[in-house]
Amino acid sequence: MVRMQSNAALTRRTFLERAALASTTLAGGLQLATRTAWGAHRPPRSRPHRRRAPHRAPAPPVARSVLGTELEYYRSDPAHLEDRLRACAAAGYNTIQTYVPWNVHENARGSYDFTGRTHPLLISDHLDEYQIETPDQEIAAGGLVARVVANTDLIGFISACARHGFDVILRAGPFISDEWRNGGLPDWLLLAYPSMFQLGPHGTALEPGLPFSPPVGILSGGGPLFYFAGPSYASEDYRREVRRWMTAFAGIVRPLLSSKGGPVTSLQVDDEICFYYRFGPFEVDYHPSMIARYGSDPPTDWPAPGGPVTALSSALDWQRFKSRQLGAFLGELADTLRASGIDVPITHEEELQLSPPASLSHVAAAVDVLHPEFYLDPGPWSQPTIELCAAAVRGAQRLQRDVISAEMSAGDTFMRHLLVGEGISGFLGFSYTEGISDDAIAEMSVLTRALRIAGPRLAESNRVADSAIVWSPEQLYAPYDSTRYGFERDVRNVIERDIPALATLLIRAGLSFDLLDTDVAQAGDYARYPTVWLVAGDVLPRSCQEALVGYVRRGGRLICWPAPPTLDEDYRPCTILRDALYDQALGAVYPDDAQTVAIEGIRVEVWRGVQTFQLSADATPTAIREGEPCGYVHRVGSGTAVLLGTWPVADSVPGREGDVLQSVDLPAGGSGAAAAARSLVGDRWGASAAEALGTSLPAGAGAPQKVIVFEYANQRRGGEVVAGGTVAYWDGDNVVPLADINLGMTLPLLSISLPQISTPPFRPITSAHREIVRALHGAPPACAVSDPRAQARLLLARDSQAATVSVVNRYETDIEVSITARPQGRSVRLPLAGAITLPARGALLLALNYQLAAGLAIQQATVQLLDAQVDATRARLSVTSPRGGEVVLRLPGALARVLVDGTPVAVRQTRPIVRLEVPAGEHEVEVHWRLPRRRRPRKRRRRAGSRAGPKSGHRNAPRRRRGASLSRPGTIP
Repeated sequence: MVRMQSNAALTRRTFLERAALASTTLAGGLQLATRTAWGAHRPPRSRPHRRRAPHRAPAPPVARSVLGTELEYYRSDPAHLEDRLRACAAAGYNTIQTYVPWNVHENARGSYDFTGRTHPLLISDHLDEYQIETPDQEIAAGGLVARVVANTDLIGFISACARHGFDVILRAGPFISDEWRNGGLPDWLLLAYPSMFQLGPHGTALEPGLPFSPPVGILSGGGPLFYFAGPSYASEDYRREVRRWMTAFAGIVRPLLSSKGGPVTSLQVDDEICFYYRFGPFEVDYHPSMIARYGSDPPTDWPAPGGPVTALSSALDWQRFKSRQLGAFLGELADTLRASGIDVPITHEEELQLSPPASLSHVAAAVDVLHPEFYLDPGPWSQPTIELCAAAVRGAQRLQRDVISAEMSAGDTFMRHLLVGEGISGFLGFSYTEGISDDAIAEMSVLTRALRIAGPRLAESNRVADSAIVWSPEQLYAPYDSTRYGFERDVRNVIERDIPALATLLIRAGLSFDLLDTDVAQAGDYARYPTVWLVAGDVLPRSCQEALVGYVRRGGRLICWPAPPTLDEDYRPCTILRDALYDQALGAVYPDDAQTVAIEGIRVEVWRGVQTFQLSADATPTAIREGEPCGYVHRVGSGTAVLLGTWPVADSVPGREGDVLQSVDLPAGGSGAAAAARSLVGDRWGASAAEALGTSLPAGAGAPQKVIVFEYANQRRGGEVVAGGTVAYWDGDNVVPLADINLGMTLPLLSISLPQISTPPFRPITSAHREIVRALHGAPPACAVSDPRAQARLLLARDSQAATVSVVNRYETDIEVSITARPQGRSVRLPLAGAITLPARGALLLALNYQLAAGLAIQQATVQLLDAQVDATRARLSVTSPRGGEVVLRLPGALARVLVDGTPVAVRQTRPIVRLEVPAGEHEVEVHWRLPRRRRPRKRRRRAGSRAGPKSGHRNAPRRRRGASLSRPGTIP
């Protein structure tokens, strides 16, 4: 037994050496158990790798959606993987993704194994909520509880994937997170270079922490990722070893790339890069090499409050520098792979909640494509982090790259439907060794069939956004409670609370939006949108202010509140926007929180006070408070600038990227709501927090239907700890907040928490709010819905006139809805008459003008197309819908008959259009038609002496039956 001294007395080297010795001792004692775990499925002995025949046809593949899942070979034995690959194929997947852990394939320095020659035993340090396998499942998959006998046969795994017809995406780190020992970094690496680790302020060493894998981690069952003390991205020792690993990995996979006829279509470098989950501006990285790159002594804390805003300049510069270092490290990884002959796309996966200091645009610039991940509740009670995350990642790449969800819940088909409407073109679920659960296969296969038949019409489409929201990521570099530092309005709240509130209102009003990332957006990007929304804090980059002025002058419509910005990105005075667009004199200020004003003639409740204006003849009032203008329209050039001197949208939704941690449904009438709320808070934050919780309903709230705990994860930022959450009711229309809980005094290692509790105001969204936002927008949406609970989005194919409508119902009750879509300037009602019935959490992808063959098209449908087979005079369509719907076809000939599941049905026909109704469920629709006759050429009179051909009645002349087609079988003339 290895004796361990106290953590306080351990140096990093001693700590690692003791951990490695303990791992070796445990490994020796587990040899018998290891052999039992592998059983008959021991990986085969090393053998020369035979390159398979090309995985795909030499011709360029047709564009298609990436549909698949994470399936990790290194946690499983080959027999287990074969079974799960078959399950993935049954689900309709076409892609398998996996991490490639460095510590599995180079478990000892210089000794690589990618073919299953060795079987390293790795001590796991994560037995918490991230680990979905039960002990029995782990043993069945080839491991033991808290210990994994790693499968090193990457080549065999790739070959198996190809044999089952899958493309493969590999994620080789060097850091992979994945609840895996050291995040994939080898023990020998961490022992060999004790000076490579990132440092805290003043060069202080960081606690090794978890999931850095000591034996104590095994005893404690792992810990949060926030405390992983990772290597510095500037350490030459680390970078040199990383380049060596990436080069060796590239040499192995290069012959298997899709460009060489193999199955590997792309490679991901690193994972969720963000200084190893240390987000605070002054937590890290004060490594000597990083400071040398910076060029001077960096700040180690915020300046004292009360000074001018320019006092924050050094802190702002330090955070920008750290963001650039993330991109620089990823770029170095990508360059290493390119130099090693990798010629498939190189990607990275990031999540919106991990910034700052990560700027999505800096990360995206370092790789070919940046992909997001989604593990969020899609219910209407959640703030719109799903939409914001999708829009932020797309906006960071100026909508010029097709983005897929690199990770998401493995079997969640509803989330995939929702993300299609937000411009996400492919999906990779996440699991460790399951791929997809058996009970999710049938439902997933319905969605994958729909995406396959849509093909390039949807995989390569442009999502139509009704408007755009200005999104300035650098606002996250400001301190919390930034008014302490001289700002008039809290800068961070703009992006953490105000924009989510606006996004929620736009969604409820039936309007889709993009985000214009001020780090990368160019002046021409603004012109895509008829309306741009600016939720203004004090700060807006100078280039953005100039672009917005030009946008308005060229005909755009800019809507700003509650006041134009007055500072640029360096916190220096900048009033370009105010001077050009919003120069009307200020009137009185009415500071009360809740007031009633008229906006666009609609009376509505507004919050946070009201600013009035003294208008000149150049401006027209658009909002009135008791006879005084509190908003105006200013015509500038060919466009319109609107300013509202108040806050007209609800912000009861939780901020700071909160996700649903736990929820409890309540009986009708909301009985037991208070007890349920106190119980949830007590379980999460202790009895003292539960006792301090106020549970009464504010005025205007409906009866509680659900009690929800929103958690703010990944929010520890150095000295500014904002981890915690919000406890709220859901009344069927709005989130009713009961308390914000801030864990500012939490001591995680001792499990001691002194939460700070405050009560947020209740600011509900009403029908009047939805009406004014539509009036301010001033143009009909691309997809107008009859019920605001439905969320419909329009996607236009890039290479044809086809379009797809994605419609989802996020609510827990059935709804009936009709949609008016406007593709290419046309107006299309779905359905032609009546309404679509969408069940609770129901979703559909609806085809518009899908050309199936020459002269044959699905003009519109309110059922979901799953398959289509067409020959000369017949089409067989597989369709599905939860409550039934219609198919409207344009035929190349006269209708002969229609069958549904083999039974003839009556249809409505206005040649060449045919409309048929299909009942609920999945059905086979067969449509037959007659091709038009070909006109026979006129006979010319024979001249005297000319040779006569055979007469039509001659016995050797071919005889034609009446009505027979002259076209060849299998063709459509």
